[in-house]
Amino acid sequence: MRELEDLSVGHVIKLKLWFDNYADNIIKDNFSKRQSLGLKRIHTHNVCKESLKIMQRYRKNQNCSLSSYIIALFHDVGRFEQYVKYNTFNDAVSKNHAELSIKIMMENDLLKNVNDYTKNIIIEAIENHNKAYLPKLNDHKLIFLSKVVRDADKIDIYRIITQNYISEKPNDAVNLELLASVDISENVYKNILNGQCVKYEDLKTITDLKILHLSWVYDINFIYTFERIKKEFYLEKIYNVLPKNKDTQLIYQKVRDFIVQKLKTMD
Repeated sequence: MRELEDLSVGHVIKLKLWFDNYADNIIKDNFSKRQSLGLKRIHTHNVCKESLKIMQRYRKNQNCSLSSYIIALFHDVGRFEQYVKYNTFNDAVSKNHAELSIKIMMENDLLKNVNDYTKNIIIEAIENHNKAYLPKLNDHKLIFLSKVVRDADKIDIYRIITQNYISEKPNDAVNLELLASVDISENVYKNILNGQCVKYEDLKTITDLKILHLSWVYDINFIYTFERIKKEFYLEKIYNVLPKNKDTQLIYQKVRDFIVQKLKTMD
């Protein structure tokens, strides 16, 4: 059985220092974009923390925990180049930010001190972190670590978007520069009522984006994540900023029922 690299805390600290220096330099050089870029710096560290909390919950060993930290640390490093170059976080009109993250990691040889197996696990988990659904994978370590970063990412994005939706000055970059409309696109409506995650390419309005975030409950992997969503009232906060009509009431009830059932049945 292939094993993950025997990683040290010191090794991971060096990678964290590299990331902080990289992010800080880009923010410094792009002062007018500092607010949106700064959000991604904070987001990255929060995803790292959430990943470790999931690891602690499931009592994983140090190598697995540190690997998950590295994945979280670099999962969005491509966001900085993306926003500087394209002035958006919308992959559909720019570049896939996961691919940009991998490119930056390779250009800077950030995984030179880990074995090929661990390197491939980290790269593939980052590659898969922003896909609508996790593709079929054969390696159980890759599956687990991919699920961890996907859940940790969602937890902090819920924090960001629920704050942004009620802000007096919402960040357009967080809203993906979408049309401010109460309309729900047909594919968005169909997908969430069919128990499927909404696809980014189907988004046309900010209301669509809010529905997409509600649909994420269909791709949660750990009971810890469901518990966090419930504790922080994230679904309620999103529903509170949706237009109130029969369609949104039906959508909200469906995702609420789903999460209640999951909390009853998941270990």
